[in-house]
Amino acid sequence: MENGLRFLTVGEAAEALRVKKATVYAWVHQRRIPFRKHGARVVFREDELRAWSAASLVMPVGGHGKTMDGCDGDVAAGSLKTERNRTRPS
Repeated sequence: MENGLRFLTVGEAAEALRVKKATVYAWVHQRRIPFRKHGARVVFREDELRAWSAASLVMPVGGHGKTMDGCDGDVAAGSLKTERNRTRPS
C-alpha cells in the first residue's frame, strides 16, 4: 500500500499473535484488542496490533538463580509474596 498501512484479517492477526482465531474474536468481543469494522468484517491495522502486543509485555518477577538486576530469584519471589500478603484487606 502506498501509505504503509496494512490491514490484517482475523486469521492473519491470530497467526501473527500465535493464538487461535476464536481467541482473537473473544478479544474483539471484550474490546481488549484494537480493531476496526469494515462493513461486517473485523480487521486490524498491523501497526496498531504490534503496538498493542508490545504494550502487553510482562516482565518475569522471579525464579531460580540470578535475575537481570543481580538479585537472587528466590529472594525476589519471596519478597513479592510478602508484599502481596501485606496489602490484602483484613
